[in-house]
Amino acid sequence: MKYLEVRRKSNKEQLEVLESEQSDFFSVQSYQIKRKKEKEEEWAGYEFLLTITNAHYTICDYIAMKTMKIMLHPAISIKEVSRECSSKQADAVSSDQQKHSIFECFLGFFAKNISSIVKFAKQIPGFLEFSLQDQRILLKSNYFGIWMLYMSRTIKLLPKSLTFSDGSYFTKQQLEIMYDFEMVCLLFESISLLTRLRLNDDEFGLFSALLLFKPDKADIIDEDAAKMYYMKLCKALEIQIKINHGDKYDKFTRLMNGIHQLQILHTKHDEIIQKFGRNKEESSKYEAIIKESFE
Repeated sequence: MKYLEVRRKSNKEQLEVLESEQSDFFSVQSYQIKRKKEKEEEWAGYEFLLTITNAHYTICDYIAMKTMKIMLHPAISIKEVSRECSSKQADAVSSDQQKHSIFECFLGFFAKNISSIVKFAKQIPGFLEFSLQDQRILLKSNYFGIWMLYMSRTIKLLPKSLTFSDGSYFTKQQLEIMYDFEMVCLLFESISLLTRLRLNDDEFGLFSALLLFKPDKADIIDEDAAKMYYMKLCKALEIQIKINHGDKYDKFTRLMNGIHQLQILHTKHDEIIQKFGRNKEESSKYEAIIKESFE
């Protein structure tokens, strides 16, 4: 009888040990599966970031290494524009002619930058999965903020001017003739804000991609996908900034807070472009240049 009790006790203990070992085995296995999944997600995230930064370095003409080599020269001089208007008798007509001459010159440089933004967008993972209609909506709704980032990289070369990647620049005076005083003030305020943040090239590329996916347009079809990529890029940019500057630095918050002002400027800029045509033929010409840039 004692023997049977001892035997039962021994079997029970062995069973408990076996169950404990099995439990430990499954716990270890579960942990290993979890870690494997986490590593796969980390690697996928790293690939995502690497693809974006590589596209940015390859396509963008405003990375630090390239802007250091820029040689400045005026895109157009006030005297040259004035000579074009000298035959005009009325000051109002002359002023209007000057405004449109500057704008036509400016639009050529501006359109090239938009084409560069489109090329960059097509290299961002997930962008080409959207319908062509959604791609155009995302680009047309968000290109201006990226262009402002471009201009913030060259502002130190010649303060109070907009300098393009080939060194051509437009002075504040020319911009005030082309736009209006309020628009130019907002323009330089936003550029100053972006400049003070001192984004490095990786942060510059990620923020550019983030701006593209801003999903706040009612007519976008796949809004959920845009939100998903936007949040993914927000997280990636936040992590990148923490790696570069630590948890205490508020660069990410300041960047996100600045998006609203960029959108206000974008709306105002589009309104100005639409009003530039003095007749239907000229309006169509300006719209065609902008439209062609997004193809």
